[in-house]
Amino acid sequence: MVTNKAARDTEPARRPVTALITVLGATGAVGRPLAAELASRAATNGWRLRFVGRDLSRLRTLAERFDAEWWRVSELSLHELEPALSGSSVVVNLVGPFAATAQVVSSAALAEEGCHYIDAANEYAAVAAVLARDAEARDRAVTLMPAVGFGTVATEGLAASVAEWLTASATEALAGAHKAGVVSGGAAAHQPRTRRRGGAADGHDGESRGGAADGGERVTRVNVAMFPHSAARSRGASTSVVGVLADGGAAVESGRLTRFALGHRATRLVGPSGPTTLIPAATGDLAAIPATLGARFVTSSVGLALPRLGAATALPLISAAMRSRLLRRLVDARAVDSAPKTGEFVSYSWARVAGESGDAREAWLRAGEGYAFTVHALAAALERLLAPGSTAGALTATAAFGPEFLRGLPGVSIHSTLADALVGAPDADADADAAKADADAPA
Repeated sequence: MVTNKAARDTEPARRPVTALITVLGATGAVGRPLAAELASRAATNGWRLRFVGRDLSRLRTLAERFDAEWWRVSELSLHELEPALSGSSVVVNLVGPFAATAQVVSSAALAEEGCHYIDAANEYAAVAAVLARDAEARDRAVTLMPAVGFGTVATEGLAASVAEWLTASATEALAGAHKAGVVSGGAAAHQPRTRRRGGAADGHDGESRGGAADGGERVTRVNVAMFPHSAARSRGASTSVVGVLADGGAAVESGRLTRFALGHRATRLVGPSGPTTLIPAATGDLAAIPATLGARFVTSSVGLALPRLGAATALPLISAAMRSRLLRRLVDARAVDSAPKTGEFVSYSWARVAGESGDAREAWLRAGEGYAFTVHALAAALERLLAPGSTAGALTATAAFGPEFLRGLPGVSIHSTLADALVGAPDADADADAAKADADAPA
């Protein structure tokens, strides 16, 4: 192991240092732009940066460029991570596949006094494992925040926004019924629950993040789909995709995770590129959405340009092949960060939310390039996480900061129709719903 301080010719004017942010995987496809973004915010926030990785030459170059510390590790083990995280206020885990790294890195964070944890995972196993450590995090008065990437923030956050609007509509309808004398006193209704205790979908209820409110409707069913468009693909993302394929299909039913063959239970949706087959998969949303919104039926899908029959026939075979240890080792050995492409990149997500009455609403999100979205989400979450009064426990960004977190990210717009999302047209209905939700939110 080697550690050093990057050379400093001049010391920029800055606030007194109040936090040390350690980025694990800083030289990767997300790590490099995140390092630049954090460095641009460091002086005004009083941050000090430390970059951790395996490639000594790349670490030193990156650290010298952004006036940061660097630390080399040869493997992700508690033994090597303990000194790498020494003195850290928060560790950002960008090393995939997260199903293999989230547990050990979050354990290292919990072992360091006062150290928060944040990652960009989107595998069910990784997100569920971190959310299950809620009691440990609260005991140590720190926050463990998985899934701060496009795959979950853009889907869970959109679903939470739609749930707010569904609740607002139900509340107005209930108020109108009371006024008209249709409903007598004592009718029970519920706000959508933003739950921050209990973690992943396992049949156990969690504790509400927000206070109880009269009116509204309980969220029962959520369907989300993601359509990311990225300029490049990282090595970690490639190995994570292989892991998701190997896990097969999955959904949350009656509050419990149900598994089935990949490609089964597919549905059709007109997506950004035309008619698309939605393939239910074991993504982080299956852990996050039940914990945040209380929905007992959740499906998270990726869109593929395959007919349903073709998906049901071919994908189970691909999934079975990805479970071969030999093949997965081969993919892992050959996976590399791809060279970034040029051009305009637009990403989308879709969410449909239904309440216990059967009423449902849906919306589309439009955003920019997928990795840029992740960088902005991580930087924004770190600013909130390191601010005074942050909530201890294991929870997602949407659970911690509300759906307005997503709506406040650069380049994000929400639309009630795909047609409006495709052209980025202002959506009066969605804007009004968002404004009302923000106005009604507790101070």
